[in-house]
Amino acid sequence: MRSISAIPPSVCACAPISGSDQPERLARFDGAVELARQSQVRVERADASTWLRQKLRERAADAATIVYHSIFLQYPPREARAAIVAAIREAGERATPDAPLAWVRLEPEALTDGVRDSHRMVVDLTSWPGGERRILGYTDGHVRAVHAV
Repeated sequence: MRSISAIPPSVCACAPISGSDQPERLARFDGAVELARQSQVRVERADASTWLRQKLRERAADAATIVYHSIFLQYPPREARAAIVAAIREAGERATPDAPLAWVRLEPEALTDGVRDSHRMVVDLTSWPGGERRILGYTDGHVRAVHAV
């Protein structure tokens, strides 16, 4: 197991909380951090709903836009979650064949579909124009196995 002091402070806040029994998870995290460093990814500190609404307003009129999130929607307060979903749906209503919008997410089934006691995560895609939703599969919270539908 690696020491938390081996993780740079700028990355430490994002490090998964896991023990030595999950080396594959730590390896995926380390790979993602390295890819972000090599790609010079810029992280912007902002309220998620405000940031997303702004980015969706500024999107290209001649290219597809993909909004993707994974195990995220359960964390913002209910009002913020509603604002995020509304921003995506409103942008979807403005989508055109030349500038389609795709919303891909991996979220708790209890949150996306109201299946109250479910512990599964659902992978789904909603695309505009049209707003068609397709469930692509189900998994557990750590994506150890994905069951395509």
